[in-house]
Amino acid sequence: MPSKFLVLTLTLLTTTIAFAMPTPEAENARKWREILWGQALKQSAKITPTWDPSQRDCAGFIRFLYRTSISGQAQMWMNAKGEVVDYVSARDLIQNNFELVTREPQPSQVKTGDVLVYFRPFYAREDAWHLMVVLEEQSMTTQKPLVIYHNGSRGPDAVIRKVWLDVMQNPTWGTWRPDPSNLYFQGLYRWKGWNNPAFRQKVLASSQGTRQGSSR
Repeated sequence: MPSKFLVLTLTLLTTTIAFAMPTPEAENARKWREILWGQALKQSAKITPTWDPSQRDCAGFIRFLYRTSISGQAQMWMNAKGEVVDYVSARDLIQNNFELVTREPQPSQVKTGDVLVYFRPFYAREDAWHLMVVLEEQSMTTQKPLVIYHNGSRGPDAVIRKVWLDVMQNPTWGTWRPDPSNLYFQGLYRWKGWNNPAFRQKVLASSQGTRQGSSR
């Protein structure tokens, strides 16, 4: 007959293992972020033909990364009416699909897939918003958070750029400094689907069962 001490030890051990094991949702999130991390670096090295040229701007880069990493379908974005559609503008992308994390981002706060959001009201509507994706540090490759973004240009001048988050926090970055003192900086935003199961289920429902690549 096992002693009370042994039974208590086994109970504690079982409980510890249960808490240590990742949930299916956590494991999916880890895999999706890993794919997104790799896809972002891949596009920064060379933009691939699978990304529709007509969608190549800063918001299109975010949409492309999320679609190819998570759903495989273009139709995964919530519009202002609460409908799941295949295209939303930069403004609707952030306002209806992401939520504010902080206006003063620190390296310890960022997660792969987070977005730095900027709004310049004196620019034309299509150029007023600017979005940059953030990749959290990886012990084997990047030792600190990396920011990757489409420069917003069209034609041959269009390019994907990379910069360390801490470099951007230097005052010389002016308009693009991710700091609350910068009136154009709206904050660090995170996709609602990471932490909201109901939202995630709704926007990904159209892609369940099939995973086909989309260039939009």
